[in-house]
Amino acid sequence: MTALCPGFTRSEFHDVTGTRASVRRLPWWLWMDASAVARQGFEASMAGTPVYVTGRVNRTIARLARYLPRPVVLALGRRTAWRYRKG
Repeated sequence: MTALCPGFTRSEFHDVTGTRASVRRLPWWLWMDASAVARQGFEASMAGTPVYVTGRVNRTIARLARYLPRPVVLALGRRTAWRYRKG
């Protein structure tokens, strides 16, 4: 079993949640195609990787989050999420 951490993926998810207009403001380089995410997830699963973060940008963000103080990471996450969810 592999826990896949896909980050921002181009799919219908944002249409269903009503957040498409908000997330369009995110930079293009944060996004991955669903087919690339699925391929990487499948390859990680076949390799026996327990947790896999897709994409170079997502992996970099995840690594940085390990070294920053937890309150800083949580505050950044809340602030970013609020900015894109409030529409």
